[in-house]
Amino acid sequence: MSTHTPGPWKARIRRQGSHVTGPDGFSVAHVGTDANARLIAAAPDLLEACRLACLVMAKGNGLSYADRREAHEAVIAAIHKAEGTA
Repeated sequence: MSTHTPGPWKARIRRQGSHVTGPDGFSVAHVGTDANARLIAAAPDLLEACRLACLVMAKGNGLSYADRREAHEAVIAAIHKAEGTA
C-alpha cells in the first residue's frame, strides 16, 4: 500500500488555478476548481475522522462520552473543511 503526504493539507485558492499544499508548503495537487481543492485538502482530516467514527461504531458504549464526542467533532470539522465553511 502506498503512503500519502501527511497532513494537514491546505487549499490555496488562486485565480490562475487552485492547488493543495502539504505541511511543508510544497504542492500536493493542482486542481481546476476551488471546491475540488477544498475537498482534496480535507482528505487527511476525512480519513482520520472516518477512523475515529469506525472505532466508535465498533466499540459502541465501551467508549467514554469524551471519546465519542471527539470522534463526532472530528467528523464535523472535516466536513466543514471539505465544504469550505471551516
